[in-house]
Amino acid sequence: MKALGELRRARGVTQQQLGDTIGRSQRQVSRAERDDDAGDLQVASLRRYVEGLGGRLEIVAVFPDGERVQLEGPDA
Repeated sequence: MKALGELRRARGVTQQQLGDTIGRSQRQVSRAERDDDAGDLQVASLRRYVEGLGGRLEIVAVFPDGERVQLEGPDA
């Protein structure tokens, strides 16, 4: 599992470039990466971040019996 900053760096994108792509400042991107480290990032912010890197966010619930359920949001 990668932290957002690691993901961004692995994609070769700076905080400024990502901010420009998603309509946020470099400072806001930095804050999102820090919030992710603290576990406080909202799903909508995470989706926007991932889409700004050219990806698509998927959330999967995993249960003790091994069942995996992909969750879909209202705009999925």
